[in-house]
Amino acid sequence: MTDKEFEVFQTEKMMAAKELGVYPSYMMYWLLYKWYSLKYPKSFRMTDEAILEISGVKSRSTLLTAKKKLQEAGLIKYTPSYAHGGTTYYITGTDEKGEES
Repeated sequence: MTDKEFEVFQTEKMMAAKELGVYPSYMMYWLLYKWYSLKYPKSFRMTDEAILEISGVKSRSTLLTAKKKLQEAGLIKYTPSYAHGGTTYYITGTDEKGEES
């Protein structure tokens, strides 16, 4: 995925997340930022604490609600984990190389 393709992809994801509310859109922004910085992996891991810190979301309950809304809208998939590495996230609409599908 080129930077230009990512821009278009990010805009589409953010417009959809914006419809879900403030916190889902904050979370989507930071998940896309992390995914981009890792060069579009199939999946990546982040702890809830890290997301709370960078996103400005104030409570774990609000974070969990935002995750569920994003997943229900088909914007992400995630596998919860209480292990050291945190939750595994998948940005939907891409194949394993970060290419749009």
